[in-house]
Amino acid sequence: MRVNPFERAKPHGTNAKDSSLKFLEYTDFKRFIEFLKENHEPTHDIMLVASLSGARLGEVLALTPNDIGNGTINISKSYEERLNIVKEPKTPSSIRTVDVPEWLTDYLLTLSKDNNERLFDRQQSSVNRELQRILTRLDIPKRITFHGLRHSHASMLISQGVAVEYISERLGHKDISITQKTYLHLLQVKRNKEISHTITLLNSL
Repeated sequence: MRVNPFERAKPHGTNAKDSSLKFLEYTDFKRFIEFLKENHEPTHDIMLVASLSGARLGEVLALTPNDIGNGTINISKSYEERLNIVKEPKTPSSIRTVDVPEWLTDYLLTLSKDNNERLFDRQQSSVNRELQRILTRLDIPKRITFHGLRHSHASMLISQGVAVEYISERLGHKDISITQKTYLHLLQVKRNKEISHTITLLNSL
């Protein structure tokens, strides 16, 4: 009988793919957005757009008034800070139109008079520093990066029962499997709730 020397070995460390470490919980995310809405300034507005649209930082920094519609944001490019250029987005599927509250698009259109001018001219490092300052001010213990706002957006939608197919479309993922893999844990929690609800319905028959 052959013995597997690794049979009793146990894994150590943390799972780098654990998205629970990278997003704000619903109540904290809501408080964060309320603060941004009450304290408008460029870095705050950049975070507000990302929080309500799920857009990446480069995508937000590339926006011009031409990209803003009535309750929609058209994402078709990304700003590359290192080269100081606006380029095509991460993938072809990243080109998308995202529905957002009309008050947000109305506000964004007041920021610039030139339709071809970028709405935001801020360094990514300054945006990230301000993000950490706000988290501290609001006494939010979880420390996320700017990309964590994108995760927070998706996680909030999942927790509120929004279909994963639509969430995938908003995020500009190539296909739904990427969304499912990224938010596997959250989707499993949602599935467990559906199982419980289903059993309750069946027991009532």
